[in-house]
Amino acid sequence: MEYLTSQLTNPETSDLKPVTAFQLRLLTILGILGANLEHMELRQTIISLLAERPSQQALSEFIFFCRKIATVYLRRKSLTGKLDPSLFAMPLEDVALDCLADLFIQDEAGTIVQVKAYFDSIHYATCTEEELLVHTQRLVFAKVNQGLFRIYHDVDPTLSKILRNIKLCIQAVGNFTESERFGEQLIAPAMCDIQEHLPSMEKEELQRALQDSATRNENIPALLAHLATYLRTQKEYRKSVPLIHVAMTFKSFYLSREESTRVAHDAEQEMLMDDAKVILLEVCQKVKDETERQYVGNKNIPPLVFEKYFEVIHRQLTYKIIYHDGEATSLYEQLHCHLPQLTKAEYMQNHKAKLEYLSGLAYKRAIIELRKEL
Repeated sequence: MEYLTSQLTNPETSDLKPVTAFQLRLLTILGILGANLEHMELRQTIISLLAERPSQQALSEFIFFCRKIATVYLRRKSLTGKLDPSLFAMPLEDVALDCLADLFIQDEAGTIVQVKAYFDSIHYATCTEEELLVHTQRLVFAKVNQGLFRIYHDVDPTLSKILRNIKLCIQAVGNFTESERFGEQLIAPAMCDIQEHLPSMEKEELQRALQDSATRNENIPALLAHLATYLRTQKEYRKSVPLIHVAMTFKSFYLSREESTRVAHDAEQEMLMDDAKVILLEVCQKVKDETERQYVGNKNIPPLVFEKYFEVIHRQLTYKIIYHDGEATSLYEQLHCHLPQLTKAEYMQNHKAKLEYLSGLAYKRAIIELRKEL
């Protein structure tokens, strides 16, 4: 442990890889580990912890150690504007423990299931003290981020819904990729060089950029499209941004639409509508994926035409379900807008039955999903 202690007390001399050095430096800069680290052998603690009957001392030491790492991670998020401590009705030390609580659940035999599964997967017996510290930090960072999402759901339902809708939209559309850096969830435009050598974009810069390019009455898919365009074209910052920054920026757009006395109600109504729009987008994508081989492969529908089918279906569902417009343009008229050369006779013969079936299938799926979610 002497090597590890020297790294913590003098991080500038670290010969570890950059990520590791940065993680170790976090612990030193904010002074979270205390004198107990010098007397704690992490390897021995983990070995004792993963034994058939882990000792109470090993469990207590490991909980204390993980809580310290989680606390400094939360403090750093707070200092860099990535976390607002005023959201919580308890100190960050207690938030840290709340995020980590289920990590230490034991089964009937006394096994700490999640911890054992994690360290078994990395072959901990062959790791150095320094490597074990880094692995422990990664585990803690991941649990803290998962815990924060859960806490957001409890203390800030609007932010939680925005986070969920961003994730659903990304899964449905595929215009962003998700990654993790130092335990923090990031998103970046798909098929884009992230430019890791450039500095990270601050939340304020992200808000300013989107305010310049987007209108505040746009929904989450449209805002994500603006974000993707901006990130691809700007050259000053790396192309990846923290997911929580994006969600907070979108929330600020919703909350600034009305007078303060109507903010909560209006934001909630907008979120319900956005919930429904994201669900419709996801349903259409799933139905398209499930039926594409049958229609494009076996029924000889050209891929481009099949793509237009679902643009029409998504538009039709949006009008019918979101805007309660029973007089929406007919399927033929909408498809004809995408395929101007399409005649009514050709539509009746080759497309009507297929498009109406797929539209009906998507509608039934959408109603089921909306009832579950809303």
